[in-house]
Amino acid sequence: MNLKQLKFLGIFLSLAILTACGFQNSNNGDGEDFDRFYTKFHEDSLFQMERITFPLDGMTSYLSEDGAKATFWYKDEWLMHEIMSDTMDLNQKFISADSVMVDVIYDNKANGLTRYFIMRDGKWYLTYYAEHSPIDPSFINVK
Repeated sequence: MNLKQLKFLGIFLSLAILTACGFQNSNNGDGEDFDRFYTKFHEDSLFQMERITFPLDGMTSYLSEDGAKATFWYKDEWLMHEIMSDTMDLNQKFISADSVMVDVIYDNKANGLTRYFIMRDGKWYLTYYAEHSPIDPSFINVK
């Protein structure tokens, strides 16, 4: 099994565990509301930088001809993520369980991104970011 297959297997198993745990409301009562956090995260660049665990663990298939490649995203190179526009023709799925929220965004050609937000000490943080070209179909088919 190569590194790409192993990484996808790990992500798939993580999502399967999250799904098996059951979906819960984005606000588990022990911290800030995810929807409010998510909006502020995409509107306020200083807030966004405070809520990212750098160096940010991740993966990209855009930078490698060999498929997905583990990478780290660094604070001095970070480009602010903005909220999706309704005119962008993108699909989005949220998968939640307890203090984890997975955000999957992809286009009609299955190019996209996956972000893991984790609640720590009552606050949400971005802890994982992956860019996919194309995205793993297991992310798209999660209900």
